[in-house]
Amino acid sequence: MTTITIPQRLLHGIELQARTEQPRECCGMLGGRGNQVSSCYPLRNQAAQPERQFFAAPEDIFEAMRRMRRAHEKLLAIYHSHPCGPAHPSPADIELAFYPDAIYLIVALAPQWEMRAFKIDQQRVTEIAIEIIEQ
Repeated sequence: MTTITIPQRLLHGIELQARTEQPRECCGMLGGRGNQVSSCYPLRNQAAQPERQFFAAPEDIFEAMRRMRRAHEKLLAIYHSHPCGPAHPSPADIELAFYPDAIYLIVALAPQWEMRAFKIDQQRVTEIAIEIIEQ
């Protein structure tokens, strides 16, 4: 997959979550079909230092995956925010990228809101295009 397609309304929801949870990193999962995102599943960040990293609550991940299966969706992307950093994977993000089939979306809040998408497979990072659609 070289492009991920995301409805504008879901991007607004992710931005709101990131701004609401700052200075903590927010996190969540996106489900859909093909390369088209159709659902957003916000997760709780239970990292020991949530201002610097994210660790999604395992029970939230399991529930999101169950909801995706019921909706006949698959996991397309995992997102999190960098409240004070760039929209690029940190060394910890790369090391903890456990889903090689998923796209990793990173939201930066400062100096301005920005979202970028990456494939991370065996610690190799490749940027993926984001197509934003009205829906």
